[in-house]
Amino acid sequence: MIILLLICFFLYIERIHTSGVVVEEQFPKVILISLDGFRYDYFDMAKQRNISMSAFDMIINQGVYIRRIENEFPTLTFPSHFSIVTGLHPGSHGIVDNVFYDPTLNATFSSRNQSTASDSRFYDVGAEPIWVTNQFHGHKSGVTFWIGSEAIIKGERPTHYLTPYNENITFTQRIDILMDWFEHENINLGLMYYHQPDRAGHIYGAGSDEVFKAIEEINHGLEYLLTSIENRPSLSCCLNLIITSDHGMTNVSSDRVIYLHDYIDPNEYISAPKMSAEIWTLWPKQGYTVRSLYDKLKDRHFRLNVYLKEELPTRFFYGSSDRVGPVVVYADIGWTIIADRTSGITVMHF
Repeated sequence: MIILLLICFFLYIERIHTSGVVVEEQFPKVILISLDGFRYDYFDMAKQRNISMSAFDMIINQGVYIRRIENEFPTLTFPSHFSIVTGLHPGSHGIVDNVFYDPTLNATFSSRNQSTASDSRFYDVGAEPIWVTNQFHGHKSGVTFWIGSEAIIKGERPTHYLTPYNENITFTQRIDILMDWFEHENINLGLMYYHQPDRAGHIYGAGSDEVFKAIEEINHGLEYLLTSIENRPSLSCCLNLIITSDHGMTNVSSDRVIYLHDYIDPNEYISAPKMSAEIWTLWPKQGYTVRSLYDKLKDRHFRLNVYLKEELPTRFFYGSSDRVGPVVVYADIGWTIIADRTSGITVMHF
C-alpha cells in the first residue's frame, strides 16, 4: 500500500472555515484536483516569471505545502492517477502504463482509445478506487474525467461522472459541475482531473512559455474555485481541498534517443504498440526466448536500463503484474526509447 501524500509531486491541503456564519454541522467533504504534469519546480519558476500564483499562495498559507515527493514507477498519467485513488502501486493495481499489452486478455490497453480506456476488464482486477470505497459506505461521489471513473469496478461507477473524456470542458466548467453535484446531489467526495500543464509541455516543451500560460489560467481557475466554496456555507464549513499532480517532465533532444530496433528485430518480440516511450516491456515471439531478447539489449546503450522482470529493483514495486513483460527496458532521465528512426520526441515524464 502507498499513502496519497507519498505519491504526489506537489500537494496542498486547505481546511476552509466560515467566518461569522453559523451553519449546521456537516459531514466532512473532500475535493481532490490533479493538475497533470505540474512539475515540482513549476510553482517557483512561475513566481520568478512574475506570474500571479495568488490562489496557490492562499491555499499554501492556510494549509500544507509539500515541495517534492517521489513518484510512482512508471511516471505516467494513467498508472500514477490510478495509484492516487487506489493506494496501490501500478504493479498491484494493474494499470502498468498508458499503453500496455495484457497476455491473459490478448488485448492492448491504450489511454488514447476511448473504448479500452473505459474497459472494466483492465481496471477491475482487485484494486478499489476511493469513490467505490466511499459509495460502499453509503456516500455519493462525483468525478470529472479521473482515470478509471468511466469503468465499472467492483460493480460500481461513481455516483456522478462525465463521459466521454472531453478536454474542451474548461477548468471553471469542471468546477461548476462539481459545485452543482455538492450543492444539489449531496456528494461528499469530488475528484477532478485537468490535462494542463502536461498538454502544453508535450506540445511546446517542458518549462516553455505556453506551460506557464497554462499555469496562470489554472491559478485563475483556483481563484474561481475558492470563491465558489466561500459562497456556499454548506461547503465553506467543512471542505478539505487537495491539489496534486502525477509526474514531472523534462525535454528530450534528438541526440538523446535510443532506437530499440538498432538492437532487436521487430519480429522477435511482442509489446504494446508505441512510437516512443521511456519504458517498454517485451515478450518474445514464438521461436525466440526471454534470454535472447535480454542478451541482445543488455549493455548495448549506456543510457538504456535492461532487466529481467524478476530482477527489477524492489523499490519499483512493478514486477508483480502479468501485464509487465519478462524483459523490461527503460531510459535514463532526459532520454527516451523509440522503435526505429522514423519519428522524434520532445519531452519525457520523470
